[in-house]
Amino acid sequence: MHAHHWTTKSRHRTSQGTIGYQHCTCGRWRIHRDTTVHAPETVAILSAVPPSDRLH
Repeated sequence: MHAHHWTTKSRHRTSQGTIGYQHCTCGRWRIHRDTTVHAPETVAILSAVPPSDRLH
């Protein structure tokens, strides 16, 4: 595994905190949430390659 280099592409506020969509140079995306108590939380990390394409 490599060290990810996340770049925020978009952010918006919701009732449960601020959601940020971040992209890594490897092609992965991360959905990150900063809650109202300032406790950062990674909600999801998504692969840029669909699972069906990984089998080839």
